[in-house]
Amino acid sequence: MQTPLHLAVLKRQPAVIKQLLGRAEVSLTFQDHLGNTPLHLACTRVSPLIDNDDVDNHHDIIRSFLIAIRKRQLVNCLELRNYDGKQWLSLFIYHNNNLILSLL
Repeated sequence: MQTPLHLAVLKRQPAVIKQLLGRAEVSLTFQDHLGNTPLHLACTRVSPLIDNDDVDNHHDIIRSFLIAIRKRQLVNCLELRNYDGKQWLSLFIYHNNNLILSLL
């Protein structure tokens, strides 16, 4: 099972992602059948959301997730691991290693 936020990430809908992140009732910690939270998926799936020229949009999506997590005081969700034992940051570095330095 997946949430609307999982689906927005999978369907590459950045405007919907941002809108959902702004809603308090949308879960940021729900894990799908593979143990992935929406942030896990965003770290592996955000790159296809953008054209090669639009790196800022990629940063903005991940930044939006992190801001929503901080606002909701859900910092512990940053430590959630999927069923392969991976945290969001390790997935982000693996899939987007050329972009990670600008976000840290």
